[in-house]
Amino acid sequence: MVKRMDRYLLGEMVLPFVGGILLIVVMLVGNTLFPLIEDIVRNGIPPLIVARLIVFNIPILIPLTLPPGVALASAWAVNRMARDSEITPIRMAGVPLRRLFLPIIVVGLLASGASFLVGDRVVPPAWREFQKTQSQMFSYALQSSPALASNKVFTFQDYSFHIRDVHKDPGGRPDKLVMEGVTVYQNSAQPGGFPTLYTARSADDDRDVFTLHDADIITFDQSGMVSLEMRQKSLTLNLQVPLASLSQATVGTLDDLTMAQLGTQMD
Repeated sequence: MVKRMDRYLLGEMVLPFVGGILLIVVMLVGNTLFPLIEDIVRNGIPPLIVARLIVFNIPILIPLTLPPGVALASAWAVNRMARDSEITPIRMAGVPLRRLFLPIIVVGLLASGASFLVGDRVVPPAWREFQKTQSQMFSYALQSSPALASNKVFTFQDYSFHIRDVHKDPGGRPDKLVMEGVTVYQNSAQPGGFPTLYTARSADDDRDVFTLHDADIITFDQSGMVSLEMRQKSLTLNLQVPLASLSQATVGTLDDLTMAQLGTQMD
């Protein structure tokens, strides 16, 4: 049964808990948006796209804000009660400290459980929508700037890419990219084997079809020595690289998977 003392202590925690979470969320959202401000202004990203970016970023941050929110609320409530000498008469009434602070422990456990559930159920779909929104921002960049990016590194299926420069199609097609200085590693199908290396002076991504121009192909034997080296005027890889991948500067993470999906992959 929740006693008046418990309700009183919980009431003291509400305001600092909510205020602490809001403050931390604002700080973390600002940390996400700050590196993008220049691109948003330069490329004329609509406010609706920026708002979507913020909305889908907030659920990702919730698991990071609940623990410090509880810590701030607990410290605030206990400090205020101690400052106003409210803890002393409560103890004189025969209430032990562990019973007095039981609501804080319960709130901490509930916050931990909520943080886990949000991280497992809410964060993965929010992270996918966040990435889609970033891809929409990249599409606006296609329309506003011929030089889009440089030194992009990403993975797709069994391939790892490094692209020195990414440009908009000179013909103005929004679904085509032109790239320079392309290096591609194709993972070996043999356990312990070395990847196949592709290098090209230029490449293009036309309707998600990745084509290398003036490509050099190098394969390695099991000892790591070059076994074959050849050049092709044009080479189309047997995969479709989505434009969204070119807007990502890092290798893909597991943030968009739930615990059940991770367990399935581990099995």
